[in-house]
Amino acid sequence: MTELGEFLWQLRRGRDELLYDMANNLGMSPSELSAVENGRRLPPEGFIEAVSSCHWLDSNDKEHLAALVASAEACFGQAKEPETTKFVPPWDVPEGLAAYEDDYGNIQYRITR
Repeated sequence: MTELGEFLWQLRRGRDELLYDMANNLGMSPSELSAVENGRRLPPEGFIEAVSSCHWLDSNDKEHLAALVASAEACFGQAKEPETTKFVPPWDVPEGLAAYEDDYGNIQYRITR
């Protein structure tokens, strides 16, 4: 969970509110709010104002929320991309693997025992 997610969780916990309820109050789906909390999606436009008005945030908490959203936006998309797999021709397959052609003409590999 991100710092933004932790902040939102604390808000919910303080009001004994479920993720589903908070999402509905913010005009979001629960899966969308969960994705925001876990850093898989950026907060939508107007998110800070919506949270501030629904949870009666004071100016300090609102500034803290804005900083967390800015931090999430700055970090979003900077996660390391997974390395691409390197194609190994069937004649260079290491011992313990077997190469075969699937129904679509693609070369697949499986572990042999």
